Amino acid sequence: IANHPSLIDVVILISLMPNADCIVKEALWHNFFIRGVVGAAYISNSDPEQLMAACTASLAEGNNLIIFPEGTRTRSGLTLNSFQRGAANIALRAAVDIRPVVVNCEPPFLTKTMSWYEMPDKRARFSLRVQDPVTIDKWLEKPDSVTLEARQLTKILESQYRESLAYE
Repeated sequence: IANHPSLIDVVILISLMPNADCIVKEALWHNFFIRGVVGAAYISNSDPEQLMAACTASLAEGNNLIIFPEGTRTRSGLTLNSFQRGAANIALRAAVDIRPVVVNCEPPFLTKTMSWYEMPDKRARFSLRVQDPVTIDKWLEKPDSVTLEARQLTKILESQYRESLAYE
């Protein structure tokens, strides 16, 4: 999973990660300019059941899955949006660990609040910090429902990201 400060951080992540698939919002599948690219290495989030099946199949094939738990680009600076539970649900249902990656872009570039033609005064520099994996074994041992476990795991992941970004 990764935070999402820029429109192009996904390109950087995919370029560095072997066999990467990425979840994208359904609207991009209907965008005339990028729908061809999106179909190559992306999984649509349009239907939850199909999404879960596609993610589980991708992971079973040995692929890596890039998920932005905020669900969209970060609105401004390092202020995270609240995390959605999808990443935790996928990890728990597919029984895979989560590898957090903290992405930083200075100065801000192609953010949610910037137009695509707005350029910063100096060249944008991206940095990625790959963190230790979050193992899900303890979550799978608990007798509670996957929905409750996903909710708790999501809170922990969001808290870790907020802490990590506070020290950037």
